[in-house]
Amino acid sequence: MFITKQIPLSTDSCDILRLPPLRAVFRIALLLLLVGHATVCSAQTAMTWIGAPRAAGATQVWFRRCFERVGEVDEAIATVATTGRVRLYVNGRLVNSAPLTVTRGEGDGGVVAMRYDVSAYVARPDSLELALWWAAPDGAKAADCGTRCSRNTCLPTADSGAKVALRLWCRDVKGRVSVFDSDSTWMCRPSAVQFNAAGGESIDGTQWHTSWSYGESDWARWSGAAELSAPPVGAPGLPCGYEPLLPDDHLRNEGASRGGVVAAVSAQGGVSAVECRVAKVLTPTDISIDGDRLVCRFDRPFVGFLRVTLRDAVVGETVSVGNMRYVCRGTLDEQMQGRFSLSMWDEAVITGDRRFRPSQVQRVEGLVVESCE
Repeated sequence: MFITKQIPLSTDSCDILRLPPLRAVFRIALLLLLVGHATVCSAQTAMTWIGAPRAAGATQVWFRRCFERVGEVDEAIATVATTGRVRLYVNGRLVNSAPLTVTRGEGDGGVVAMRYDVSAYVARPDSLELALWWAAPDGAKAADCGTRCSRNTCLPTADSGAKVALRLWCRDVKGRVSVFDSDSTWMCRPSAVQFNAAGGESIDGTQWHTSWSYGESDWARWSGAAELSAPPVGAPGLPCGYEPLLPDDHLRNEGASRGGVVAAVSAQGGVSAVECRVAKVLTPTDISIDGDRLVCRFDRPFVGFLRVTLRDAVVGETVSVGNMRYVCRGTLDEQMQGRFSLSMWDEAVITGDRRFRPSQVQRVEGLVVESCE
């Protein structure tokens, strides 16, 4: 036998029962709607931040992940957030042709998020390969810290060094939506390009291979990424609804072309000048040989990158110009060029080790960079 006891409900503890039934139902429905909206907003902004704890001291890091059976994608929008600088690759193709994405002042390590229309790059229904090339916000300072880490004077963690987050929103031809996020299943490794203490970049051509962003088969140097224990400072400030749930509206409002930055939002909610472009390519007006050095002079000073084409270099041969250093990989033709470090140039003096000959330099070009406001 079951004994039940009826407990009278107090009107003080359940005020809603005093309301007419229709008003009570309305209030309950409104409450559920608000809770549901808050949940959706939380899900939209909850991008997973990842780092590279085993790449201690690295000032530039490669991240990548391959997804299978993505289906026939009709529209794809990628959102990338970082505390440094970043390049996005989809199926091996650099999405943004800008030479420098996220222009920052000295000491600026705030969170910036960028949104790209990558529909044209997601063409294969069987697989999707995403890759990120992250660079520290302050190259010289990061290089100094990296030196200390290599001497075991600092303890690397998942929260130190690279900080990046990615979300790819896809809609297939049948209208179904898929979302691909950065997480601990991604792989990472130090890039073949690293900042140096002189404020430039050191490039190891022997470690460079174009397949790092697509079709990689040598995983010996790669390790697993780690999810950050907490988002970087400022990351929660990204506005709710920033994620591309309605890409058509975003594209129409921003007027962006495919492959370009649709929008860029800083942690403070303001739109930032986040990329720059190559406005002009200069060639030296005067080239001379001074002993074992090649001296190239331009008709005017400029801010940008220097690109040097070499031929018949030996594997391991080192070539230097300004604050840039290059280790040759020994192919027929190869180029040395910085990726993230802008410098002032008016004269380029190219030198090398005992194996270097000025005749190995086939072409010198100055890439004049301007910011896109």
